[in-house]
Amino acid sequence: MAARDLLMPTVERPSIAAQLDALRQPTLDRESQKVQRLMTEPSPRAERFTDKLPQNFLHLGMIELLFPQARVIHCRRDPRDTCLSCYTHLFGGANNQPFAGDLVHLGRYYRAYERIMEHWRRVTSLPMMEVVYEELVADLDGAARRVVEFTGLEWDEQCLRFYETRRDVITESADQVRRPIYSSSIGRWKRFGAHLDPLARALGVPERGGSAADSPAG
Repeated sequence: MAARDLLMPTVERPSIAAQLDALRQPTLDRESQKVQRLMTEPSPRAERFTDKLPQNFLHLGMIELLFPQARVIHCRRDPRDTCLSCYTHLFGGANNQPFAGDLVHLGRYYRAYERIMEHWRRVTSLPMMEVVYEELVADLDGAARRVVEFTGLEWDEQCLRFYETRRDVITESADQVRRPIYSSSIGRWKRFGAHLDPLARALGVPERGGSAADSPAG
């Protein structure tokens, strides 16, 4: 939303580069306050707020302009499991992910995302923490403590009992957050054998080949 409002080309400034050159701090401050009001509306007194939308990786430059004190937690996972998870969810409405319905598109999109993240690592001054999903599952306590420390918050043992929360969850992870940490999704891609060969080719990783029935469960 902020990127659209601030960078949409106009007759006077027909390119994103021209719009960026014209940005001034008062304009950025007003947009930052507007975004913050929208995000904290459910809890106006919150000292911190988070946004985990998948497309945030596209906008780290704008996030840095609007929220220079922000911290980025970059969660990574085996790309085959990540893409399979996207492929098996029916995204819709405001959370629509048009690339997620085709295995080849998914693989290409994932590799493009990796290139963009490598760019942000080089140019952004935002503090960025890398969290590897498989490592978090293997050591939730250690990973959770590192995340909490990174965000500047005090440790609370309830972080390890996240599944006890009674708050409403309306994202695709609504079911997962009600359960303790589990490892059954690690290597899930192995169950699908040759069905995921188009994804493997797009990702540039070896294909499993064979039939799904011959592939060992992950």
